[in-house]
Amino acid sequence: MSAGAPAARRRSLGEVGRVVGVAAAGGASAFLWVAVACQLLSITAYLLTGTRDLVTWVRVGLLASVLSLRSAVEMRLPGIPGFREPSSPIEVSLVFVPMLLTVAFVWLCGRAGRRAADQRAGGSRLPTVALAGAGAAIAAALLAGLVAVPVRLSLPVFGARIDADPVNAAVWGFALAAIAAGLGAAIRLSGHAAAGRAIRGGFVAYGWALLLLAVGVVAIAAFEPAATRAYVRWLRDAGPVGPAVFGVHVLALPTQSALLAAPASGACLDLVAGSPALELCPWSLDPGSVGAAFLPARTALSPWLWALSTVPPIAAFIGGRRAALALTGRRAVALGAASGLAFAVTVVAGAWFAIPSMDGRAPALVPLTLRIDWPWLVAAAAAWGLVGGAVGGWLEGRGYAEEPEPPRRTSV
Repeated sequence: MSAGAPAARRRSLGEVGRVVGVAAAGGASAFLWVAVACQLLSITAYLLTGTRDLVTWVRVGLLASVLSLRSAVEMRLPGIPGFREPSSPIEVSLVFVPMLLTVAFVWLCGRAGRRAADQRAGGSRLPTVALAGAGAAIAAALLAGLVAVPVRLSLPVFGARIDADPVNAAVWGFALAAIAAGLGAAIRLSGHAAAGRAIRGGFVAYGWALLLLAVGVVAIAAFEPAATRAYVRWLRDAGPVGPAVFGVHVLALPTQSALLAAPASGACLDLVAGSPALELCPWSLDPGSVGAAFLPARTALSPWLWALSTVPPIAAFIGGRRAALALTGRRAVALGAASGLAFAVTVVAGAWFAIPSMDGRAPALVPLTLRIDWPWLVAAAAAWGLVGGAVGGWLEGRGYAEEPEPPRRTSV
């Protein structure tokens, strides 16, 4: 064995330690930043609502940080509220994701993965990606599990208790941090390679899709004053609860956008309560068998909503241009189309992640969830992604191809 072998082994182990350490520090700080933001928001809600129980609002902030990871919470009620006759206790499992917090957590973990990848001088890329993902995941999982332990809320009005499951929170924290940090490391190590460009373009497209859908809904609300006034009136009549509900809605705007990406692409979104109760297709509402008591027949929604159907191709176009930056010809078109496929995968994954649900054990409880026409969403998102991304790549490549060459200096 050569004298340099032990030194090389120590150097390799040192690089591994730095990769894991930087990723772990980044994963921990990502969750801590989200937890701090949730505490600031909960304290703000405490001041706005005028309630005196600050400890409860601190726990609400901890609950929000756990919910952002898609962790389920358990609600227990002694019976059905409002019923005079006694009923069996109700145990409900709730999933609701305030995705604005999730986006922040994923972005911060991705940055941690990129910083961790910079600590590796050479060698295979796959071990570095795995180490970066594992380091961030373990740190985030430990913190998520610890934060979930004190989440025990009581609602005296209904006699209800809300508890978070530390194991479930740790599992989801591990999964999200591992994926985000691993992708961040992979993109950094890929540099300007085709795979890295395509993934970056897909993420850029999805970010624009979430933003454009949120802005579109707000803009459409201005053209539907009756619905907007009803929403504002309900918030005002809700008293101290109104500001808290509005804050939750703001945090859930990316969740709303992720779900609206389905009808915007052309797929149907069903509210299921035992059987389909409401079916939202672009852009009409079908009451189904259960919702017929509230809505007698299929109803066309605001024509302004059709503007949202332009968001998937526009977002894919923007991502395609980002992926094909500084390229020309067929390669620019191919990379634009590849970024469109990455965008389609993210649309499907984001819609699945954003779906809220309610399930549990009770005689009168009907499981409540949203269901998406997945085959149609996959096909529609892929089609919009391919077309929009390819056009964006072609336009970007054409711009570089037509750029005039600067004049060359000549010797005297």
